[in-house]
Amino acid sequence: MLKLANPGTIADLETEVDDDGDECFMYLFLAFGALVEGFKKLRHVLVIDGTHLSGKYKGVLLTASGQDANFQVFPLAFGIVDAENKDAWTCKGLAKLVTKAATAYRLADYKDYFNKIKASNSACIIYLANIGARQWSRVHYVGERYNIMTSNIAEQLNNALAEGRGSSIIELLVFIQRMMTRWFNAHRNKAERHHGALTVEVDKVITKAMSTMRGTAVNPISNWTCVVVEKFGSKHHVLLDEKKCTCKYFDRIKIPCGHAMLAADRLGIPYETLVGHWYKTGAWRDTYAGLFCLEERPHDAEIPFEIRDQVLYPPITKRLAGRRRKS
Repeated sequence: MLKLANPGTIADLETEVDDDGDECFMYLFLAFGALVEGFKKLRHVLVIDGTHLSGKYKGVLLTASGQDANFQVFPLAFGIVDAENKDAWTCKGLAKLVTKAATAYRLADYKDYFNKIKASNSACIIYLANIGARQWSRVHYVGERYNIMTSNIAEQLNNALAEGRGSSIIELLVFIQRMMTRWFNAHRNKAERHHGALTVEVDKVITKAMSTMRGTAVNPISNWTCVVVEKFGSKHHVLLDEKKCTCKYFDRIKIPCGHAMLAADRLGIPYETLVGHWYKTGAWRDTYAGLFCLEERPHDAEIPFEIRDQVLYPPITKRLAGRRRKS
């Protein structure tokens, strides 16, 4: 019914047969058409995570999400499976070093943190080496990660879905559909009311970066190139036509750093021309152009008989030990 009401929606259902020959639920995948189309306008970075269902039959809800131009959570797809596998490092000090190495903009900073990890825990270095630096560090990654380096997006989405995770699977899907409808409508209205060239949150980032660069000298080299000298003598080479700076922030995030903005002021170049198109108000509005529709009524649509007559039983699960917390 959701697929019929929402063109472009991708959904798949996997079942299994129990010992009595009955067909039982196994896995489910769902990506609404409006989410698929909207994701094309975002930075193409996926954050994937899972959270446990609290209903009678348990299971895990998997989510894939991104971040819109205004740094807000944008879900893409949902899956329901029976289990999730995850390894985690529990040492806080070591985790901080790994995070700093992973998010470093410059290769020199990455090497410094990597050596500290090596001195702190040899097992962690072996683990990271087996993964491969391209898979977890920004400086070695062959694609673009922008400012998305943690799973905070997924955690926020999981919290928003907390109320629906105790429901049956069909009710959970309806909860997701209604939540997406509310989010799309609210974010669409917010984007339409905004008249600046850049989104609200990107404007804040630029303003904050500029406020930290006072008292800095700018030496033009060409119509697009400058050398920016900071208070304590450190120099940064800015290439505005290539959207690069030796501090690497501009290169990685696609938002001009303070050095780039000082150079742009000196050369008379507007800030908005230097920002990646994913952060602009036009892209923000296009992201939420799609619509969510309520599920079709069964008697209003032609349903294939194999679906109409299907009897699907709950997933095959074992009753947990102890007294149930809920009746």
